[in-house]
Amino acid sequence: MILLTGATGFTGRFVCDVLLERGLPVRGLVRDPTKAGSLVDRGVPCVTGDVRDGGAVRRALEGCSG
Repeated sequence: MILLTGATGFTGRFVCDVLLERGLPVRGLVRDPTKAGSLVDRGVPCVTGDVRDGGAVRRALEGCSG
């Protein structure tokens, strides 16, 4: 599982597309879960949090290797 921070952002959307096209499992760290609908619809699990919040990052990283 690859953790993608900023998954709903401008660059993150494109990175997520590439990872999914390559068949790689992705988890998104998102600040605003209301913006994550298209990710969830594509099977990307999302964790709500901010990269400045160590607890949220640790939760998001559980089970990730990249």
